[in-house]
Amino acid sequence: MHFAYPLPWWLAVLLAAAVGAMAFLEYRRPLAPLTSVERGVLVGLRALTLAALLLLMFRPIVLLPPAGAHEAVVPVLIDVSRSMRLADAGGQARLARATALLKTQLLPELSRQFMPEVYSVGEGLVPATVDRLSADARQTDLAGALSAVRERYRGQRVAGIVVLSDGGDTGQQNAQDGGRNGLAAANGPPVFAIGIGAAEGLKDREVLGINAGEQRLDQASVDLHVSAISYGFGRTPFQLRVLANGRVLDSRRIVPPADGSPINEVFTVSPDPLNPTVYAAEIPPDESESVTENNARSVLVSPAGRKRRLLFVEGAPGFEHSFLRRALAHDPSLDVDAVVRKGKNAEGLDTFFVQAGPGRSSALANGFPARREDLYAYDALVIANIEADFFTRAQLGMAAEFVADRGAGLLVLGGESFAKRGLIGTPLEVALPVELNDRRGGLTRAALGDRDAAPHNKLMVTSEGENHPIMRIGASVEETRKLWALLPALAASAPLGGPRPGATVLAVTAVPGGAIHPAIAVQRYGQGRSMIFAGEASWRWKMMLPSTDRTHEFFWRQAARWLASASPDPVTVIVPDTPEPGDSISIEVDARDSTFTPVADATVEATLSAPGGDARGIKLRRVDATSGRFTAAVRLDQPGLYRIRAAARRGSTTLGRPVDVRGRRRPRVRRSAPERRIPAACGAGVGWALRARGRGIARRVVVAGDCAAERRARAPRSLARALGVRPRCGPRLRGMDTAAPLGVAVTAWPRLRAGMAAGALLLVLGAPPLAAERYALIVTGASGGALYAQKYDKWRVSLVTTLREKFKYPDDRLFVLAETESRGTGKATRENVQRVLGDMQKRLTKDDLLLVFLIGHGTSLDVDDAKFNLVGPDITAGQWAELLNPIPGRLVFVDTTAASFAFMHKVAGRGRVVLTATDSDAQQFETALAEFLIKAFDDPAADLDKDGRVSVLEAFTYASAGVRHWYEERGELPTERPLLDDNGDGIGREADNPGPDGPLARITYLEPEATPADAALAALLNRRAELEADLEELKARRPSMSPAQYDAQVEKILLELARVSQQIRPKS
Repeated sequence: MHFAYPLPWWLAVLLAAAVGAMAFLEYRRPLAPLTSVERGVLVGLRALTLAALLLLMFRPIVLLPPAGAHEAVVPVLIDVSRSMRLADAGGQARLARATALLKTQLLPELSRQFMPEVYSVGEGLVPATVDRLSADARQTDLAGALSAVRERYRGQRVAGIVVLSDGGDTGQQNAQDGGRNGLAAANGPPVFAIGIGAAEGLKDREVLGINAGEQRLDQASVDLHVSAISYGFGRTPFQLRVLANGRVLDSRRIVPPADGSPINEVFTVSPDPLNPTVYAAEIPPDESESVTENNARSVLVSPAGRKRRLLFVEGAPGFEHSFLRRALAHDPSLDVDAVVRKGKNAEGLDTFFVQAGPGRSSALANGFPARREDLYAYDALVIANIEADFFTRAQLGMAAEFVADRGAGLLVLGGESFAKRGLIGTPLEVALPVELNDRRGGLTRAALGDRDAAPHNKLMVTSEGENHPIMRIGASVEETRKLWALLPALAASAPLGGPRPGATVLAVTAVPGGAIHPAIAVQRYGQGRSMIFAGEASWRWKMMLPSTDRTHEFFWRQAARWLASASPDPVTVIVPDTPEPGDSISIEVDARDSTFTPVADATVEATLSAPGGDARGIKLRRVDATSGRFTAAVRLDQPGLYRIRAAARRGSTTLGRPVDVRGRRRPRVRRSAPERRIPAACGAGVGWALRARGRGIARRVVVAGDCAAERRARAPRSLARALGVRPRCGPRLRGMDTAAPLGVAVTAWPRLRAGMAAGALLLVLGAPPLAAERYALIVTGASGGALYAQKYDKWRVSLVTTLREKFKYPDDRLFVLAETESRGTGKATRENVQRVLGDMQKRLTKDDLLLVFLIGHGTSLDVDDAKFNLVGPDITAGQWAELLNPIPGRLVFVDTTAASFAFMHKVAGRGRVVLTATDSDAQQFETALAEFLIKAFDDPAADLDKDGRVSVLEAFTYASAGVRHWYEERGELPTERPLLDDNGDGIGREADNPGPDGPLARITYLEPEATPADAALAALLNRRAELEADLEELKARRPSMSPAQYDAQVEKILLELARVSQQIRPKS
């Protein structure tokens, strides 16, 4: 017998004694005379009754085997890679230990209730018998094995998957997709991992990786970042050396900070400017090491390919333009076209001085390319000292897409470019790495560390800047710091705001008053890079220093190279980052036209050149009908240099320009590596330096089980007991390789369809009619203290006042619930919430809008849910969704609590805008979103498009910036990152991140639009709203359309929108 509430033995004895004593004492002095037999019977009956009641209180249960358990399959996967030969498992080889564990424990236990089936895992999944296992495989493809198991047993009952291994996934699939496909399946059977090998590990030194940084101009130097680790040797020194094409360049004596601590060293080298150079990092083997094959890694540094093309748009001639243009023009790796505005002609039109290559000057005659393909012919765009009003909104939008979609670079510099905050509210604003409005009066001094304040307009390099390839003007960090300190001050600097999330401030300046502002900042935006230079008169660095000083040209050339170097070409070859001899790898080729639109009907030809020079054709197939991606699988049988060349064309038109890119691939680095994209124009080539490699030895490496999958799949408890683990969360695997976790959550796939989903959403919903009614439910829950109660009441009163007085919500459509009941405010209880939402279900129509705004505290549950704290019983996110689902009409749901993240995917759906204060259920601190979100509807600054109304998207953008600045002003790390979802996928995005969410929120307003008395005017206004919705829907579908289709439909909508607006103006 088992109990739902088990009790320890000592407590059971104590309770039994208490029951016996109570029964005996009850009949010690009976009211009527009793014989000894009668007294004994009565005492026994009373004791049995009390014992039975006591047992029932602890809920006795009987465990029965699940019906049909013997029909459930348990695949058992055994690692047979070469590292399983190591004899560190209790004196046995790892494979022998795994085999013994199978024979004596796992298989007998599993066979009692399940059907175990054994497979070996190396390069693939192979059925195996326990007595015939051998550790000969070169790698452990756990991702592919788990995918194969799930495919093999599709439709069958699988209780769980057992994995016996000494490390994590080192297969090609995991290297290419980060382990998402094979190692995690949200709806699949749980994975139970059992580690094999000694947890403390053997003696080993290993070069974990070697990476080449961005090339600098100081004698064409490159920083090699070498990471290594030493286990079992303590702090014993060892030599780490770097070789170039087999020749030793540098050797250093390394003293580990502690046993098992990572070691990072930077070696500065000068590669051959004409030929590829293979750099290797090596640790001489120690005689006590068990594995020496992992003591070396290599990387290839290729010479520069084609010239990178820059477009320079300058507001007026001057010193800055002259010096900067001269510095870039003398760089042999750059091809610079320049447009300089000279003034105005007799008609008052701008005139320009154009310097461009053959065939490109005509496209620049009006100061900026008019066509997408003309702009996309460049790798980077420089906007220098020219006011924002010079560009049309369409041109600024095209420039932002040039960075995000084309993958190009953008540099905005000079005070005139930032004057009057002209770029605020434009499509280009979000592409820049800093806020353009310095609302909080400068940065904190934390970025400068302990250094003293510098003179006004003196450039001060941050710690991040000292190591960035743009700022490294010296051979070392110390020399770089000294050289920057010697530079003269700038003439002035634009007072810009703080960095955007993910941006890096490389240098700052101090202005009168002591405020510190970013002077140089960079970020990755979409597929490209962007940079700002807020200073004026950088030519002083040339004119006020000796003629031999090259700081000015080094800095600007390095900036231009950094911006343009990552820009891809129309044809791109994609290969895995870590192949080995004998691997079968996937090669992918992206084919795009001159506007970088995927060409799905392209003809792509590719050849593979082996180390001996033999070339063979590669047969490519389309991945799908729209992406323009082509793929093929090839096998690399021998070590050495490989090269791939790909050419693409559409009909008789060649895509791009013929080039030949060569490369050499470094050996596998044991970590999840992203795809490497090798750009080319017409053709692209890439190679790998393949060499045999040994597997590492036992490490203190933890690979988490698939907890998320187990919570969903709920593995049978009998299987968990057989494995000796709790079914609630999978066990942990301790083994050898630095590995990706077995339980990587797969939540990224809905984003693949997000753009289309957003468009479909707007297409279905259409525009909100003018006559739609607005309803609101404002709830402040249990406060938890007087300070919280005061703050929450203040926020609630402010929001209710805005809705009632500014937006004219009538009292019968505005429902307010709070911790304390008062006139016009009900008590925030579960019953009152259910009553109000039940009433909404009866009153709302499909065109009406309901706002639900939650202020207070929340609690994250141990499952995929959370709750909002009310007075009395709380309501979980799932229960909120059940209450809201029957309500017709549109919904704006705002949860400002710390536990709001779970509400995102629970409440999200078609026709709904969901805002949460956090992006993770791990964020449990007090939030500030409510304060700034409420302010947004009263602050004219929140009206970004200046149409007189604040949309939900504008309020979210305003509030997100306010939250970020709130934390920065206090010098705290932000613990909340607000999210918005309006396409129904339940994922959401932050305000500064691109994504499919936002089109619906952009046209959703809490403020009702006044219905005009003129019926004709009302019809025109409705038609305008419909056209605006159609335009947003078209923008969402743009990636799936050809440029001609998109332009034609945009033109049609805009023309009709102009006609409707023209008819509205006389009537309004």
